[in-house]
Amino acid sequence: MKDFILTDEDRFLKHINHLLKRMTEIRDNIDNEWIIDHLQANKVLIDKTVDILGEIDPQGLVYCGAPDDEYMSEAETILLRQSEWKTIDDLEKVIAEELAWWFFLYDENNKVRYYGSPVYKVAARQIWNAWLEIKGEPPEVFSDKIELPPRKPPIIIEIE
Repeated sequence: MKDFILTDEDRFLKHINHLLKRMTEIRDNIDNEWIIDHLQANKVLIDKTVDILGEIDPQGLVYCGAPDDEYMSEAETILLRQSEWKTIDDLEKVIAEELAWWFFLYDENNKVRYYGSPVYKVAARQIWNAWLEIKGEPPEVFSDKIELPPRKPPIIIEIE
């Protein structure tokens, strides 16, 4: 059997198809031009969001060796719901919902798991302030400091 290797174009198309699938769940009528324009117009914020999610690493993927841009799809769908961010709490909810969708983080009642987690709160605050910075506004200063839980060591499975 011949080895199958995805080309960059194949990877891009796979990524876009998966992103569009997610967007069809968010909106009944998807406007491809709007998606493309919104993502291009928010490229700096998307990059900052990817960096923030990679640093916080809510699923421990980067910690286990995944590429630094591992959270690109999640960042894009978070940004595509930007009209829902009226407050930091709204942004935190969007982050929780998107990470739940991408990583199947639902409880037995199909509710988003870990909503209210320090990880989502810290991510929301950092993304919110990155957004304010891009808009030329001063960052929001918070009276409390949220500590992230310590990282758990990865589970290593050896296959012979």
